[in-house]
Amino acid sequence: MNDLFDLKNFNVIEDDEYYYFFRALNMGDNKDIEEGLIVDSLGNVERIRTDRQRYIENSVDDTKYGKYDKISLEEVYDHIKINHRKDTNCISLSSNANVSIMYGRGNYYDKYVIVKVLKSEIGKKVFLAGKYILDEIEKSIEGYVEILNDKKVIEEFKKIDKTLSEDKLKKSIQIRYTSEKVIDVKKAGIKKGLTLKKAIPRISNNQALNEKQSLQKNKIIAKLTILEKKYNMPPLITGTNNNKLLLQTIDRAFSSMEFIHYGEIGKEEILNIDTQIVDILALLQQADKNEFKVVEELQKDLIKEFSKKEKLDKKKINKTSKVEYEISKNSINNTLYYLAKSKLEARRLSEILNDITGNKEKYKRVIEYISNNYFKVEPQIMNIKNGKGIKISEPVNLDLKDAKLIDKINKLSNKKLESIIKM
Repeated sequence: MNDLFDLKNFNVIEDDEYYYFFRALNMGDNKDIEEGLIVDSLGNVERIRTDRQRYIENSVDDTKYGKYDKISLEEVYDHIKINHRKDTNCISLSSNANVSIMYGRGNYYDKYVIVKVLKSEIGKKVFLAGKYILDEIEKSIEGYVEILNDKKVIEEFKKIDKTLSEDKLKKSIQIRYTSEKVIDVKKAGIKKGLTLKKAIPRISNNQALNEKQSLQKNKIIAKLTILEKKYNMPPLITGTNNNKLLLQTIDRAFSSMEFIHYGEIGKEEILNIDTQIVDILALLQQADKNEFKVVEELQKDLIKEFSKKEKLDKKKINKTSKVEYEISKNSINNTLYYLAKSKLEARRLSEILNDITGNKEKYKRVIEYISNNYFKVEPQIMNIKNGKGIKISEPVNLDLKDAKLIDKINKLSNKKLESIIKM
């Protein structure tokens, strides 16, 4: 499984030494900034604290997790689940700038840092969350199978390992129940006042994963389900009745391309970055690396630029500030408005990218393609819902059903886009 979920198979920005991840500064981070706890005299972020560190300052209750604990399946689950605990040592990052902007622009203050992680630290201090959960589940499966020592289980799992389709996996975990008594189908039905909710399928696709990764994920889930239903394997998380919520966190983690940084993030790991550069990197992560081989080189050039001690020329990265002001004061909350705004800003950001890279000939084709075809992240018209809309980057979609509207917007001139915005 390690090869399938190796970082080279995901859209991760890297250079020879480091991987680069994004952190949308959440409300806790911003409060720490306001109180001067995590910034230097110039206002640069120097560290990111864990939820646990904040929790012990504001609560008299004991924490579930200790300062010197090692990462565990339960702690990662507690951090990622919908109603997450606020006393873990986990800090969420994303490898995809589009995802971070969806959270930062949609829920926080639209501020970000980049966290650079030595490649040797992956799997030690920083973990691909979905893969980590799958690894831990697989270990539990192997341990339980060893205890059972049942040939039937081994044979069932061999069949699963050979399965090449998710439809067959779904059939493998179906258990049909029979009744000794004859059931009168005329009397069968739903009691008055009750409604049925659609069951969330355990075997499912995730658009952030490729076909092989999705199949492997579902094979592990199928094995766990068989052990639960047929062989009485207890839930993996204490205090739960089954593994349903645990399995949901896998898709939540992959849908955000979430990485867990275990413990506080230090100064040496943090790059303070202008929001517009994050937007530019997000546009680059919308590009197909197989079609545009120079994308990785372009990403590395940008990393070098803003990794330098001296800051990027502010004239280069502030071209859009006046336009943003004019747009925001004429805001109309509708799809066409935000599509026009998103398209126009993608073009402005492409101009900035050209300036930053010195109008290099080798980058012109991809930058022109970005300008013509991609969209700056606007949470009002985008989502991180699996398979819902038109995909623009690993887990992020334009919240639209009709691709024709996108084609029409892409063909409009800047002047026409501005007129839509000011309607």
